[in-house]
Amino acid sequence: MRSRLLLLTLLLCPNLQAQDNSTTTSAIHQLVGRWSVTVDGQEASIMNAQVEAWRSMPDGSLVGWSGTSHGTGIHKSEELALSKRSGTWTYEARVVKQNNGKAVAFACTKMTKDIIVFENPMHDFPQKIEYQFRSRNEIVVTVSGSARKFVLRFRRIPEGVISYSPLQLDTSATNTPKIPSPTQPTARIKGLIGSWESSDHNKTMKIAEVGPGRYAGTIMTLASDLKTLIEFKIEVFKRKNQWMLSLQRPVWNNSEQMMYRLIHSSIKTLIFQNHCGESPNQLHFEFADKDSILLSCDDVVGMEGESSGRVIDLKRSH
Repeated sequence: MRSRLLLLTLLLCPNLQAQDNSTTTSAIHQLVGRWSVTVDGQEASIMNAQVEAWRSMPDGSLVGWSGTSHGTGIHKSEELALSKRSGTWTYEARVVKQNNGKAVAFACTKMTKDIIVFENPMHDFPQKIEYQFRSRNEIVVTVSGSARKFVLRFRRIPEGVISYSPLQLDTSATNTPKIPSPTQPTARIKGLIGSWESSDHNKTMKIAEVGPGRYAGTIMTLASDLKTLIEFKIEVFKRKNQWMLSLQRPVWNNSEQMMYRLIHSSIKTLIFQNHCGESPNQLHFEFADKDSILLSCDDVVGMEGESSGRVIDLKRSH
């Protein structure tokens, strides 16, 4: 979520006026609990998951946070709150170390037992946050603006797996709650090292280890005119115990560099996601074997979380 705080005129939601307090409170309190992003309907490794947690307060409001889990604990990126203002439920999000510590407010514009929508049309991005409750244990969250959106699917985390109290981003890892880490992604990331070529010979990828825990190289692709070569710089590295991937064309300004965060890793899969709405917002590496990779460049669209994009079949070149 980006940036400056703009004032929002909070209006009573017409559809809420017909509902009593117990109905709206019950709908809101479906959020209570701890949630992690799922990938292809499967629970992401807790080691690298995006996590959101909510708990209820004595006055009926909710407080929460979102962040990323690591092998050393959970690092919070956003502080969240849900409370009533003049009869209207208001969603507030404060991004750590952004916007001078001020929260951005979104007013509730729709609430049923299945869907809750919060909007702030004056904010740059996002302008709309929609929670859709598929079941007691599954939520689909759509974050959108005037020109882009992304969809996250969350599944409830069992009690006792993570704490409600995460670490701040600038907090030392001392006395950090431990998280189960069944899949260490380092070995899988090293599988990217080498020279790769697409089956149509129009795309290549070269990645080398350039330092401890740091991998860099290029992706070359032939433009639609079949004459112009386009070069992307790719780098995979760790930042505060979180694996990141950067993608940049040399002609781009640094501010236009696209950053992706590892949200899922397994024996055969690495998935990096960009949560700022840039296209493509997901890079999915599927390892068929040590000499074959399917690279999917996806844009997640729609409430169903379906993806559209392109798939590149890469083979190791010797």
